[in-house]
Amino acid sequence: MRESRILLVQCCHLPQFFYLAEKLRRHHPKWKLDALFGGPSQVDFYLDRFPYFQGVHFLQNKGQRLADTLDVEAVVFPLLNRGYWKIKRAARTASPVNLEVDYQGELHPLFARRLYLSGIQTLHPPDEEFFDYVQRFPLPPLGKRILLVESCHSSVPGRVQEKLDQIIPTDAQIIRIQKNPIKEIRRHLGSHHFEAGVVFFSGEPGFALLRLLPFLLRLPRIVVVSETGRFFDAGVRSLCRFLWERIRYGVSPAKVPPRILLVQTETVPHVEQVIGQLKEKKLFPRSELVLLCRQEDRGHFESNRRVDRLMTYSRTGVRDHFRLWKRLKKLDADVLCAIFSGRPYFRRPKILFLSLPTRRRVVFNARLDCYDLKPRTLLRMFKREPLLLESETSMVSLKAAPRVLMLQTEHSATTIKAIEVLASEKVAPGARISIFCSAKEQAAFEVLPQVEKIVVYDPAKPFGSLRTLWQLARSGSDILGVIFSGRPIFWKQKILFFLLPFRYRLVFNEHLECYYLGWRNAHLLFHRRSPVSVPVGRLLLRKVAKVFLFLPRFAFLLIWVAFMKWRHVDSISTHRTPHP
Repeated sequence: MRESRILLVQCCHLPQFFYLAEKLRRHHPKWKLDALFGGPSQVDFYLDRFPYFQGVHFLQNKGQRLADTLDVEAVVFPLLNRGYWKIKRAARTASPVNLEVDYQGELHPLFARRLYLSGIQTLHPPDEEFFDYVQRFPLPPLGKRILLVESCHSSVPGRVQEKLDQIIPTDAQIIRIQKNPIKEIRRHLGSHHFEAGVVFFSGEPGFALLRLLPFLLRLPRIVVVSETGRFFDAGVRSLCRFLWERIRYGVSPAKVPPRILLVQTETVPHVEQVIGQLKEKKLFPRSELVLLCRQEDRGHFESNRRVDRLMTYSRTGVRDHFRLWKRLKKLDADVLCAIFSGRPYFRRPKILFLSLPTRRRVVFNARLDCYDLKPRTLLRMFKREPLLLESETSMVSLKAAPRVLMLQTEHSATTIKAIEVLASEKVAPGARISIFCSAKEQAAFEVLPQVEKIVVYDPAKPFGSLRTLWQLARSGSDILGVIFSGRPIFWKQKILFFLLPFRYRLVFNEHLECYYLGWRNAHLLFHRRSPVSVPVGRLLLRKVAKVFLFLPRFAFLLIWVAFMKWRHVDSISTHRTPHP
C-alpha cells in the first residue's frame, strides 16, 4: 500500500478527524488520501486550512449511500467518538479492506464487533498531544453582527483575546454586554439582528441571566468559551456533553484574586475581626480588600496593613449618597461583605450593601460566623444574637458618640439643668453639646461652659428657619436630646424631635432622668410620676375609699336605667291603639 488510494471516513468530530489526517499524512506521505464527510457544513473552511486530501466526497440521499465513482483500496475508520452510524454503515461497503486508527496514527484491522461497539462507546481515549491540538484548532469565523456576552470575571476575556480575534472578523460590529443585561437589551436588541454570539462559561458563580441571554434570543450560532480557554459551537449534543463533564469532573476556574468590598455595619472591633477572617486561608487569602467605613472611624483602619484601599462615608445629602453608590458600582467588587448582628444600627450602610449589584454576598453574624446570602439564608440576617466582642446592652454609651444636639422644649432654667445632667460624670462628661433654641433665649445659654455651639431660629422668618432645619439635619451630631415633661408647650420642637434623622434619641422626663428612646420604652413618653412618694397606708386607704364610693354610684346607675326602661314600656302600652 505504498501508493494506495485510501478513504478516511469522518465518523468522529472535526478536530479528531483533521488531527488523524495530519498523522496519516506524516506517517504515510505516499498515500493518496481522500475524505468522506457526512455533509458540507463548515467543511470548506477547514479544507482550505488543512489541504491533506486529493479528493473530497459527501454522502448522498441523506447519508444512505456513496457515490458510484468512488474507488478506493482501503477505508480507514477513526472510532474516536460514539454515534455516526449512518456514515459508518455506508462507508463499510466502499472497499473490502476496513482499517481502524487510534490517536497515535496506528492502523489495525477492523472487525464487525468493534464497528458495532463504537456506536455506543468511545474505543480510544485521547492523549495529551491531542489536547494541545484542540486548543489550537480553529473555528469558522462568525458573522458581521456579533453579540459578545462577557459572563465571567473581567480578567478572563483578556486571556483568550488572541483566539477571539481569530473567529471575529476585523470589520464585524460587536455589542458587548458585561452588566445589567436588561438595560443593554433595551438599547441594542431592538435595532440589531445578530448573526452569532459568544458567551463565557467560566465556572464562576452568578451570571445566570447573562449566560442564558444568547439562547433566549435564539441566535443562529453560539460559541461557548470554557474556563480552560476551549471554544466550541453550542449545539444540543455539545452542550449536553459539556454539562455532563461539569457534573462528572467538576470545574476548576482560574484562581483570580477577588476584589472584596467590606461595608462597615458594626463597631470597629468587629470590623477588624472580620478583616482578619477574610484574609485567612479558608476564605480569601490573596484578595484585594476595599473597606467602606465612617469618616470618624478612618483613623482606626489606616494602620491596618490588610486593608488595600479605604473609602469613607459621612452624613451628607441624597445626591452625595447617590454619587457614592455609583462609585461603588464602578468598583466592580466580586464579593460584598457586611455584618448583620440584629441590632438596629447602621441602617443606611446595610441598605447600601443590599442595593449594590454583585455576584456574591457574604454576611457575618454577631458571633462572626459567615455564610453566603441566598434566598434560603435571607431570614438569618434578622436574627438577633449576643455580640462576641462587646457586652449586650439596651442603652448605647454616650462616650461612643459624644456629639449631642439639644432641642429646647422647656423653659431655659429647666433646659440648663438638663444640660448640666448631660455633661455630668454619670452620663457623658466629654460630650460636645449644641443647643437649638429661639433667638430670644440665646443669651441664657451663651454663659454655659458645656455648650459648644448655639443654633437659633427666628419665628418671624419662616424661610430662614427652614434653612436652619436643613443645617440641623446635616450637622453631623449623633444624639438628639429633648425634654418631655408632659406640659403642652413647645409643640413644634417636640414634633421636630421625631422628624430629624438622628441615630440616637435621648429623652429627659420631668425629673431630668434620661433614657434612649426605642420601641420598647416609647410608653415612657406618656408616663408621669409624682415627685413626692406616697406612704403605703395612705395609698391603701385611697384604694379602699374609691371602691366604697364607686359601688353606690354604680347601684344608682343600675336603678336609673331600670326605671327609664319601665317608663318606656309603660308609654308604649298606654298609646297602643286597639284592633278593630
